[in-house]
Amino acid sequence: MGGMIFGDKLCSFRNPMVFIDYHNKLKGVILFGYSKNHNNKVVKTKVNMVYGKIYQFDINKKVKTNEDIIKMVDLQNEYCEINGDYT
Repeated sequence: MGGMIFGDKLCSFRNPMVFIDYHNKLKGVILFGYSKNHNNKVVKTKVNMVYGKIYQFDINKKVKTNEDIIKMVDLQNEYCEINGDYT
């Protein structure tokens, strides 16, 4: 590909990003456009904010929707919290 590209480079994420290790029952979930507020509740915020967790999950609990992923209904043991922005 030749030539030059001008303008803003934008990347929009609409759904959570999920990484699963079935062997060790570990899951990493990254939510784009979410962060914790002053009450430690996860809420929708600016699009450049990220929030997530790395945790051990319960394989018997079924995660069917994006809402289930956002609530992390299968969380069994939390190892790490992810938060910040990507500006």
